[in-house]
Amino acid sequence: MEPPNSPSFMPLDDPLRISLLRRAGVLDSPAEESFDRYTRLATRVLGVPVALVSLVEGHRQFFKSCVGLPQPWATERETPLSHSFCQHVVRRATPLIIEDARQDDLVRENLAIRDLSVIAYAGFPIVVRPGVVLGSFCVIDSQPRKWTPEDLRIVQDLATAVSTEIELRLDLAERAETIESGQRELSSVVESSTDAIISTTLDGTITSWNSGAARLYGYEAEQAVGQSISLIIPPDRRAEMPDLLGQLHGGRHVAHRDTMRVRSDGTVLDILLTVTPLRDALGRVVGACSVGRDVTEQKRAAEAIRLSEERFRLVSEATRDVIYDYDLSTGRVVWSDAVRELLGPHVPALGSGWWGEHLHPADADRVLNHLHEALAGDAEVCSMEYRLRRVDGEYASIAERGRIIRGPGGAAVRMVGALQNLTERRRAEEQLLESQRQLAQAQKIDALGRLSGGIAHDFNNLLTVINASAEFLLHDMQGGQPLADDVRAIQDAGERAADLTRQLLAFSRNQVVQPRVVDVNEAVAGMDRMLSRLIGADILREVVPAPEAGPVLVDPTQLEQVLLNLALNARDAMPAGGTLRIRTLATELRPGEAEPGPDQPPPGRYAGVAITDSGHGMDGDTRQRIFEPFFTTKQSGKGTGLGLATVYGIVKQAGGYITVESEPGQGTSMTVLFPVTDAVDAPEPEPQGMDAAPDGRVLVVEDDPVVRGIITRMLTRSGYAVASVCSAEDAVGLLEEEGDTIDVVLTDVVMPGMGGGALVRHVAEHHAHIPVVCISGYTDDVIAPQGVLVPELRLLRKPFSQAQLVRALTAVLHRSGSARQPSAS
Repeated sequence: MEPPNSPSFMPLDDPLRISLLRRAGVLDSPAEESFDRYTRLATRVLGVPVALVSLVEGHRQFFKSCVGLPQPWATERETPLSHSFCQHVVRRATPLIIEDARQDDLVRENLAIRDLSVIAYAGFPIVVRPGVVLGSFCVIDSQPRKWTPEDLRIVQDLATAVSTEIELRLDLAERAETIESGQRELSSVVESSTDAIISTTLDGTITSWNSGAARLYGYEAEQAVGQSISLIIPPDRRAEMPDLLGQLHGGRHVAHRDTMRVRSDGTVLDILLTVTPLRDALGRVVGACSVGRDVTEQKRAAEAIRLSEERFRLVSEATRDVIYDYDLSTGRVVWSDAVRELLGPHVPALGSGWWGEHLHPADADRVLNHLHEALAGDAEVCSMEYRLRRVDGEYASIAERGRIIRGPGGAAVRMVGALQNLTERRRAEEQLLESQRQLAQAQKIDALGRLSGGIAHDFNNLLTVINASAEFLLHDMQGGQPLADDVRAIQDAGERAADLTRQLLAFSRNQVVQPRVVDVNEAVAGMDRMLSRLIGADILREVVPAPEAGPVLVDPTQLEQVLLNLALNARDAMPAGGTLRIRTLATELRPGEAEPGPDQPPPGRYAGVAITDSGHGMDGDTRQRIFEPFFTTKQSGKGTGLGLATVYGIVKQAGGYITVESEPGQGTSMTVLFPVTDAVDAPEPEPQGMDAAPDGRVLVVEDDPVVRGIITRMLTRSGYAVASVCSAEDAVGLLEEEGDTIDVVLTDVVMPGMGGGALVRHVAEHHAHIPVVCISGYTDDVIAPQGVLVPELRLLRKPFSQAQLVRALTAVLHRSGSARQPSAS
């Protein structure tokens, strides 16, 4: 499983890496909820005591978040590299997965084992552009732990979310640097301007005096600052001041006023004056900034154009944004050179018409209407977001902000603004949302799995009683009795309920499975007759085997269920007929070929099946939800919404992968891949004498009295003698007293006190000649600790029929040869 962006190896002291760490502002910074929520989520979902966001710098690792870390480390929030596993994630730029650090050559000497109780570790790189590893998002257990693929996918998703968070902070830091640079450039522009730029208080005291003012008026800044502005106003023009100050007090901008000023040598100048109110942080007018220009009528127009172009160039060079100047009267638009970076190197002449024609169709009406309203009204600024087609046909996400310049009558005559490229940010936001959606989906399925697993035992016990009682009634009834059909309905409903329970456990990956080495070609061939009957004559069925497909390790029954569900789903997508193509596959994914992601197979050899139909296909929203439990596009009553959820659960529980390709009107192709296995199944010898009548004495161990009574009835009706007890402890006592009379032990697995697993071990040690059959309605994650999920021990899952019970007992009795001869009685 590779980290995102596939970063390359980078030493810990690499200048670029250290620079990015510091620019992001996360090093040696306080704890933040935006990071702590990911570590808390990791500890809750994975059940680990510790989760860290670790940033490696120089000779230490700093913990931006450290949920569950022991003291004093939790307070200090850093350790030397002698206590760091995360340094290896950064050095190697790949995930580090350790089940038991004490046995791992890479870290067995690391002091974190002793001081921080780090035994099991799973860490994924925190990566920012361009492929730089800043640290590790890791989870830690103080006990050895075998990390599952699902565990690792969750950790990887959280590492990606943390990487995105830091990447966004780097973007903000760069933007702040750009703004600061722009301010420096603006200050430079002001200082280097040929205009006289002067700031004053409202009473006319000069507070700033640029070099242009010094050149124009003949006073240096040291001479002018602190003086009254009347220093440069001729006596016959001082009557203008009350009107000007009144407009400034009202917050109005005074633009291009023709006036006169006087130099230090007494020369009177014609000045084009612009005055703007200066406001404090509360928006109150506290002063004025005036720009004065000494021009004749001819020079005035030329100078205005030169200064406009100069300012445009300086501002555009100070930012990565695209700057434009739009003359509304002529339709002419001047763009900065950055437009080629945004839209492509071979951009044609870009007028306002080209811009409108290349808006995304879904955005065009909204954007054009907003622009027209802003220009026709009295707005000073027009801001909008939209998508614009590049030269290569792709769309860039744009944020535009333009300043509207109006003429004397208030009509818009010009618009100057900037286009900011938001494409990468939007892509990062979409990736984060997708990661969050996948995490939420995983949590939802996990919750449903816990619920279904929790009720499975009680539900299976009830179904054992219901189905067996119905079977007894049907056996004892005469075929023509009027109640026989009602009993059969009860029996059918019980069997459907058992199937539904198995489906719930399958999609939640809690079903008890019995993996075997399976040839996918043989599995498809074995289903051919059934599929031909179920698919129907109006659908053309094609089967294309891949002879080179290797064996896979999967429960054969579950593989048949996957094939059946996918085929029936394809059939339902072609109500008017079509083509169903079933291909077996053999493929090998090499490093670099596999797409990274929790639902994508890593490099390796795979075998599987692709089922393709020519039906109506699916849109993107439907594709994203097809594996959700209880989601269905079929009419009410036509589907439970568990078919594909069951397929997904079976495939994932078997360590496989499933992908979907579909477009509306183009049909659907579903591909299931399982890792090729080198394991070999030893053929189970066919027991001899299986057709003999049931005989022998069975010890039934079951804590539920109703289920125990039903099993006893099944056995006595089949010809067995039965001794029954309600606990494993009672079974041990009975075996001590009557062990010679017992031919087989039939025991529940999970019981109060001594469990079925302990009873199995007791029988093996003290009564080795007596075979044991285990029964259970629990899921495999519950019964696995009992030690009964082993090939040599027969496990019968509830609910079971009388015939299934007899077959299981007959098989173990004949295999062990322990069946006694029938007694004379």
